[in-house]
Amino acid sequence: MAVKKERIPAEMFDKMQYILRNYYDGTMHSVFYYDKTLNEDVVKKAVTYVVENFKIYHSTFHKSLFRSYWEVNENYTEDDYFKFIETDNLAKAENDFITQQVDEKDVCQIKVALIRCNGKDTLCYLINHMVSDGGDLRYIYLTIAKLYNEYLEKGAFETKLKDGTRSNLQVYDAMTPEDRKAAMNLKSNVSSVKNIARFPYTKSLKTDKNMIVKEYLSSDEFLAIKAKGKEKGASINDVFVAAYVRAIYDICKLKNEDEVNMSCMVDLRRYMPGGQTVGITNMTGYMPCSTKNIGNSMEETLKVVCESNAKQKADKFMGLYSIPLLNLAFDIFPDGLATFCIRLGYKNPIFGMSNIGIIKPELLKMQDATLVDGWSTGAVKYKPYVQFAMTTFDTSVTMTMASRGNEGDAVILKQMLEMIHKNLQDFLAE
Repeated sequence: MAVKKERIPAEMFDKMQYILRNYYDGTMHSVFYYDKTLNEDVVKKAVTYVVENFKIYHSTFHKSLFRSYWEVNENYTEDDYFKFIETDNLAKAENDFITQQVDEKDVCQIKVALIRCNGKDTLCYLINHMVSDGGDLRYIYLTIAKLYNEYLEKGAFETKLKDGTRSNLQVYDAMTPEDRKAAMNLKSNVSSVKNIARFPYTKSLKTDKNMIVKEYLSSDEFLAIKAKGKEKGASINDVFVAAYVRAIYDICKLKNEDEVNMSCMVDLRRYMPGGQTVGITNMTGYMPCSTKNIGNSMEETLKVVCESNAKQKADKFMGLYSIPLLNLAFDIFPDGLATFCIRLGYKNPIFGMSNIGIIKPELLKMQDATLVDGWSTGAVKYKPYVQFAMTTFDTSVTMTMASRGNEGDAVILKQMLEMIHKNLQDFLAE
């Protein structure tokens, strides 16, 4: 008689990411470059320790008309989540791995590659966004670095991994009773935005493939931009949004008076003690940013962006809107009906932005191997959608756009990133 496999209930954000698979591939990506080789066996042991301890990472998603769930797999192998690659072409090996999709039907929901080239190692991470977001991807790669050092020092893993609830309701746990009651009644639909602008992608082809296009901002540029933004009363995020907005208007050939709506990602861990979730999960909300009449300079656009963002930042519940409405839909209705209703009311914004945060090299040092660079980006967007992401490594920045397209689209995406870069340089020159 077959043994019934263990099941993990799918949480609301898991189901939402499943719905959003029509807009993007739902995979989180991180790449880290070291100045020398690592011990590949110990890296694999650390990754294995994480996969074994988090059942959700060795589970397969099962969609149901009633209640969807994850089925825990016991018959998985190291090949399902880890690869060691030796090559003389790092760029190709990295790109071939990092542009893959982690599918909810896969045996494991995390994939790690250790790529060795010319006496140096690169660590690449892929995680299904249905299982965890960028915040918990960060937790995973920091944990693996810690486990690596721990094993080489002590010959065993002693670090206790977090293993609590995956529920989105934990975002309310630290609130006062009054705030909790108010936050759990925020049932407005934040996805009701206008999509006037259209990004100039080429026509979709069967040969379209996942691609990640990058542009770099030097440490000197970043620090100067941050300092000038502070003088103007703007955060570094505000300045990058303004540069992105101006690039959207230019590349989409919009008029100054046209309105652009975009969604900026908000890490809801801001409401949680220590900025951490209790278990591995998604905890991402959205902050809408609307602009029009952006003026003729970065400073004028920055003023418009700051005014829009100030209204959002002044809201003590920023990012928490729509969550109660989504929870209510999945609680009251079977998943099939809830999904149908949500799709009717959801309108995906054409443009999005994510400031993925700071990579601190000292936290990712692995014995005598020093991290010399690294970056992360979110899911690969499908046409016509666009996502601009930025990762700060120490005090330099990698700007990325991940999309499914062809060589012509890669040229357009690179042009977009160069426009953003130029807008930031113009800001310094103004």
